[in-house]
Amino acid sequence: MDQHGTGVRAYRWLVFILAAGYTVYHLATGDYGNFGGPFRYLTFWALMMSFVSASRMLALTCPPLVPHS
Repeated sequence: MDQHGTGVRAYRWLVFILAAGYTVYHLATGDYGNFGGPFRYLTFWALMMSFVSASRMLALTCPPLVPHS
């Protein structure tokens, strides 16, 4: 499978944008009344790890911004 193909790159951008948007939404609208805020739920930790893994998979697909010398 070609990891640098257009379809793979578009899918990884879509997953990254969805994960980033949902993470920012929960950080902005989370209940911070109790200790830990939204971080006290395991589902939010899973969302954060999905966001991190989506960013790392996108980094594998896209070329670096600064070329190595």
